[in-house]
Amino acid sequence: MPTIRKRGSKQWQAQVRRRGFPTQTKIFRTSAAADRWAQSIESEIGQGAFVSRMEAEHTTLADLLQRYRDEVTPIKKGAAAETIRLNAFQRRPLAPRFIATIRSVDIAKYRNERLARVSLRNRTTRLRGALPCI
Repeated sequence: MPTIRKRGSKQWQAQVRRRGFPTQTKIFRTSAAADRWAQSIESEIGQGAFVSRMEAEHTTLADLLQRYRDEVTPIKKGAAAETIRLNAFQRRPLAPRFIATIRSVDIAKYRNERLARVSLRNRTTRLRGALPCI
């Protein structure tokens, strides 16, 4: 059973605790939204389909790109060029977003914008090769 608590005058906190799973807590503006979220988390846990989103909700794409650049890129043959590409990607509007909020539509939009900017010879092949690794 989830716990829904009022926090102040404008917030509601939902908390789901199940043995064997990390405690899930999230804050909402309405009690109904908190209840819906808690019920969906409990349902996922019950069906065995639950995946914790806590890390994805607190990690930005820029954080991942930086970690990849610092830990993986230096051991690659084309490290210098890949570092430049990753640094450029960190300046894009998609980079400061949290991983949990990025959808495939956002990636497709970025790809289409990049295809419009970059010459035919350099079309996103290099970035496409790097993104699955991150």
